[in-house]
Amino acid sequence: MMLSVIHYHGGEYIKTTGLVSKIDTVARILTIVKLPIAFDDIYDVDGEDANEE
Repeated sequence: MMLSVIHYHGGEYIKTTGLVSKIDTVARILTIVKLPIAFDDIYDVDGEDANEE
């Protein structure tokens, strides 16, 4: 699934877009390609629905 995530990183909010490679609900981390993003740092998420045609 392709996502765009606005998240806090290095003292500012940035937008990261890419394929989700892992979702760890126990550690509360979303990984886009190789970038781990803590759930608590996420401000907004926008993505494609895999079921849309």
